[in-house]
Amino acid sequence: MAVMMAVNDVLEVRFVSYLQNQIGINVVNYVVITSNGTGQSLQGAADRMNTLMAPLYKPLLANAAKYRGAGVRRKRPFGPSIEYFNTSLDGIGTVTGSPLPKQVSGVLTKVSEIAGRRARGRLFVPFPGSFDNDVDSTPVTSYLTRLLNLANGLLGPIVVGVTPNDVTLANVIDSRAAGLWVSVNTYVARDRWGTQRRRGDYGKTNSLPW
Repeated sequence: MAVMMAVNDVLEVRFVSYLQNQIGINVVNYVVITSNGTGQSLQGAADRMNTLMAPLYKPLLANAAKYRGAGVRRKRPFGPSIEYFNTSLDGIGTVTGSPLPKQVSGVLTKVSEIAGRRARGRLFVPFPGSFDNDVDSTPVTSYLTRLLNLANGLLGPIVVGVTPNDVTLANVIDSRAAGLWVSVNTYVARDRWGTQRRRGDYGKTNSLPW
């Protein structure tokens, strides 16, 4: 039976990419702010997220890497659900040249209006290509533009379904410890590379989640 979304549901969305024996997972949280008609299911949310984000992730990936898909689960208020996913747009990145070391990542910083650790976060976008590495070892300007395109897509609001049966999702930062969420106002694309060591050649090899 389909799990339907309801207003105030907090969702966890995972976007998965992979390069050889390493995977990159970006986790983004949303809250359901409206639901109309018969609403939409978590599977519908996964389908929509995959359709929206595949064209934004692939231009950030080296062509040796692949975008895998999107998965969605409900976190609260009724306890975690199983994860629903869509991999129909699995495909290679579009950046020419060899990939940078697997631990190298583009960096997006999440910005809210609330101070403190629980109200900020970062997204480490995986597997950039050497063509996007400038002579000073920072991202080229066009990479930052594509990174902001992804940020704007994630920020939303994201509508799942069509009128009269739809829901609207707002991007949030979720504090698991406090059980609270705050709205993401914007993202900042950092003009420097970040690292996620677990994705490197010395990190543990990973299996795709779906």
